[in-house]
Amino acid sequence: MGTVANSTIISSTLTEVRDVLRSNITDPRSSRTISNWIFTAWPGKEVEYPVIVLRHVGTRDEWMAIGTVNKIVKINVQFDVFARSAKERDTLWDEIYNDLVTNYKTTSVVDLNLHGLDLVSCFDSDDLVPKEMGNIHRKTGEFQFTYYRVS
Repeated sequence: MGTVANSTIISSTLTEVRDVLRSNITDPRSSRTISNWIFTAWPGKEVEYPVIVLRHVGTRDEWMAIGTVNKIVKINVQFDVFARSAKERDTLWDEIYNDLVTNYKTTSVVDLNLHGLDLVSCFDSDDLVPKEMGNIHRKTGEFQFTYYRVS
């Protein structure tokens, strides 16, 4: 496991959180022929569902104190779960949520230099799945991670 660094705050947050999920979430499709199923962007190739996609959707920062260059950086990451059924979608979302909350409490996420975790939103977004994807179910959630940028 790496760490989130000042020079790569966004990309390393996505990569490290993805790796935490890859290490802790069980793939419900044991017969998968394509090994990767958790991505930091939509793969430009054929996928086997279920698939989890993380993407950066916003960042803001604020000064930690007057007279310093240190910043509190809030990084918003969207998690999309695309699954073969509503039950599989909800089960995977619960695993993501529980894994992040558990890792935050047990300092695995803190070891990455991410010191805050807030669920911003979560909703079923089946109606946003393009019809050409077939009968795929989608849940979209957003977490906000806090990073302390200390120079």
